[in-house]
Amino acid sequence: MRYLLATDTILNILKGDQKTVDLVMAVSKTDKQAVSLLSCAEILKQIPEDKKKPVEQFLQAHQLLSINFEISRLASQLWQKQEKKVSGLTMNDCLLMAQAQYYDLDILSKSNRYLSREDIKAINIVKKEIKK
Repeated sequence: MRYLLATDTILNILKGDQKTVDLVMAVSKTDKQAVSLLSCAEILKQIPEDKKKPVEQFLQAHQLLSINFEISRLASQLWQKQEKKVSGLTMNDCLLMAQAQYYDLDILSKSNRYLSREDIKAINIVKKEIKK
């Protein structure tokens, strides 16, 4: 496991965005991807009850990452640093970045928000731009 799928990437995959699927597969090849339980909650809150089962199966097919005290501590540090920069990151973004840092994973996202961090490894799957 080397990659953490960001929520936006998972949503695009679930919407059937073949370009996102192809880009994730090109980057991660045969590595199993991880999914944050935070992303699971963010995604499941948007899915009607009668359509949740296949989404839950998709999410559970990945390595699911929870939050522990060290991850919470790292996230709070990231939050305090970003508050000074007003970068538009949410606490969930900081928790996701902290998980990536803790587990030494690259975040796969279509967003550039993770690339602006010097202490986070991220890959913009659209540009295939790697920031380490």
